Amino acid sequence: MFKKMVLAFAACVALWCGDGGGPARAQQGSASAEVAVPNQPVTEVLGVKPGMSEEEAVRLLDRVGRRQVGQGTKAEVWGVRDDRLAHVAVRFSRDHRVRHVTGLAHRTEGGGRRRVRYAELGDTARARLQSDKNNYTYTWRVEPRSGFPGYVIVARGSDPVYLTSYSLYRIIDPPGFN
Repeated sequence: MFKKMVLAFAACVALWCGDGGGPARAQQGSASAEVAVPNQPVTEVLGVKPGMSEEEAVRLLDRVGRRQVGQGTKAEVWGVRDDRLAHVAVRFSRDHRVRHVTGLAHRTEGGGRRRVRYAELGDTARARLQSDKNNYTYTWRVEPRSGFPGYVIVARGSDPVYLTSYSLYRIIDPPGFN
């Protein structure tokens, strides 16, 4: 069952094609603690950023997890040891750069795990929200700047507060970013 979920996740990632760092950590305190909202949307998933070299991304992810879907698929998937994320999937370009990266959040809390709020990725008031009241999608667009390609952050989930996954996609491919 778990293997089927990972493969289904990899298939979904294959179809989904600031300086804030990763998701902000919730402030200490009760379960209803306020979330510290980053000034800028996130720029990475466990250190992996759009445009990063494949070698560097693999090195980072191998430190925090184990590859679960081998080479040759559209996305590489790692099961990770993280309090917020269960899996990370990465799709690489022909020139071995990160095209997009997706983090799959834990769905339950406990045992050192916690759920991720949309607001931990960036200011939700600055994001585009699409919802049918059963599914929620927040989208932030970050324009390119020197040395870093532009990207889009898409956070999805069925809960109005907590996300199921979030992805960073390159939107501008300067020379050398196939």
